[in-house]
Amino acid sequence: MIVLFEKMYIFFQQIYGALLWSLGRIIKTPEVVKIYAASFLNKPLENGETRRLIETEVEDLLNDINEIPR
Repeated sequence: MIVLFEKMYIFFQQIYGALLWSLGRIIKTPEVVKIYAASFLNKPLENGETRRLIETEVEDLLNDINEIPR
């Protein structure tokens, strides 16, 4: 199960990197663009590894949103 999570995480990082590389040509800013992965389903995710990854991303997004006023 840990090996599967590690493989999914590596796959996610590859997709994330490719997306950042593609957006880098469109979004001309000196800062690195942050991309969040989330699920918009009305039901919980069935795959435990995917659910943990998405929950972590949602927590990061909410933390960043809460820090905007500061």
